[in-house]
Amino acid sequence: MFEPEEEAASEPQAPGYRERLRDALSAARDLLSTRAEIFGQEAAEKAGYLGRGLAAFAAALVTGWLAMLLLAALLVALFTLLFGQVWAGILATLVLYGGACAAAVVFGWKSLAKVRPLDFPVTSAELTRDWEAVSRALQTESEEALSGDGSRSRAPVRPTAGYSANDVEARFREGAE
Repeated sequence: MFEPEEEAASEPQAPGYRERLRDALSAARDLLSTRAEIFGQEAAEKAGYLGRGLAAFAAALVTGWLAMLLLAALLVALFTLLFGQVWAGILATLVLYGGACAAAVVFGWKSLAKVRPLDFPVTSAELTRDWEAVSRALQTESEEALSGDGSRSRAPVRPTAGYSANDVEARFREGAE
């Protein structure tokens, strides 16, 4: 006799909208977590450059201030002996200190020039790849949703060999989900 229960049980059921939505949200959550980690690493690198630049400027200020206080009298005396005039000794001392301060400022400026606050190349490249993968998946799904005769067609099952169960991002990029 005809047994519809056995025949229905042998066909695998396609996942429903709830399961697909849950899987998509889980994949999106994992993907956003990955992107946030990449962003944090890039921001930490920029913070290092910023810290070095600010430290160099602080060193320039402290060096200039301490040098003026501790060595000014000695250098003025030496330059006075060399040039024979007190004003020439003071001027030569100020020029020397100005050069040291300018060198520190140049070093600090070079360090700060490496900080690009709105430039996150790895994060933006990954987000672009994500957008392209989602766009391809949506286009494929909308094209396969209706076949030529108006009935819904099932997408071909792709083998998941080579992917682990935890490799959601790779499967998402391949359009397997």
